[in-house]
Amino acid sequence: MLIAIFAALAAAPLLVWGAFWALVRDQDGPYFAGKPADAPSNKWKEAGVGLFGLPLGLLWLATCNQPLQVAAIEAAVIWIGMGAAWTKGHDKGLGMEDPAARWAMAWTGAIVTLAPALVLGWHGHVFLAPLVLLAGVAKVGTYWIGYRMRRGKVGWPHANAIGAVLHGAIAVGVTGAAMVLAGG
Repeated sequence: MLIAIFAALAAAPLLVWGAFWALVRDQDGPYFAGKPADAPSNKWKEAGVGLFGLPLGLLWLATCNQPLQVAAIEAAVIWIGMGAAWTKGHDKGLGMEDPAARWAMAWTGAIVTLAPALVLGWHGHVFLAPLVLLAGVAKVGTYWIGYRMRRGKVGWPHANAIGAVLHGAIAVGVTGAAMVLAGG
């Protein structure tokens, strides 16, 4: 019971972390009312590459019951794998009625959680590893929700912003909770 409470406590700030960086990925900055037309290009997306998976890597390092060297290597795999996958964009966010768009959403979402799912699977967590991978694949559903909510409407938030924020929150929050459960 105590481990479940710790998992929920870990998931809460990680939901916010994932949602924030997903907004940054979508908007090229932390613009909470849409990117202004005159906004210059900035380095927020590039910063996100290094920061997106960092808390999950550190969480794994703190909760993993392995020798420090092994845990550090696995934490680096999680951190780098999630950051690298986070950069992979797609151009089909608004065409959710197109099967190719849904496939693009599925695989670009899955690769975000692939590294932590592989690490969990390596340690024999046969339930948690697929759960983490499915949290990444949830991108299909989050963008579909955004698309359905905003269909035909003009203004912000647009469908991609809704989908990105929901996906970031789910992918990072579920992964963090799974890591705590695996470590306990």
